Amino acid sequence: YMNLGATLIDTADKKREAEAEQALKKSIEIRPSYPAYANLGQLYYLQKRYADSAAMTEKALQLNDNNYLVWNNLVAAYEWLKQSGKAAAARARAIELAEKAATLNPQDAIAQSKLASFYAREKLRDKAVSRTQTALALAPNDPSVLGDIVTVYEYLGERSQAIEYAKRAFQSGYAFEQLSNDPDMQSLIRDPKFPAPGQAAKH
Repeated sequence: YMNLGATLIDTADKKREAEAEQALKKSIEIRPSYPAYANLGQLYYLQKRYADSAAMTEKALQLNDNNYLVWNNLVAAYEWLKQSGKAAAARARAIELAEKAATLNPQDAIAQSKLASFYAREKLRDKAVSRTQTALALAPNDPSVLGDIVTVYEYLGERSQAIEYAKRAFQSGYAFEQLSNDPDMQSLIRDPKFPAPGQAAKH
């Protein structure tokens, strides 16, 4: 049931979200588990049910608190809920874990790009740019890496660079929803120069 729910979420088919929720709830009913709670938290986030997302993600992290990506999901839910204190504490934990991941595996481009985004959010420009360069050297066309770099330059106040990387991200297959669901990227996506996702591949 847990795998079924996760697979249904990965289809990105809105019509199957109710089925995914039922499968994950059934999995938790049989045996509460970290991945089932984490996936349910992700599903609720995609549905903009931020309080439910935070609650399920918190339950996941009570069982396994070592994944910086799940902590980052919790940060975003807290930010939409205007719980800045909780968001800051969760972000600090995400940074700590991402730093460990990047140290253990320096070739992990996602860890590098997430760290770049985290540092940029904290206005640590030199650290953010250094991690950005590392991530791009490792995976120059990875959609997730490029999406993270969009956020780096937006956090740093370099809108033109953020827009250029948004074009590259969309050309590589990055989903617009990942940016539109980010509370910190709302100003960017309203910018008249921001690329329309469906047209980005034509540029």
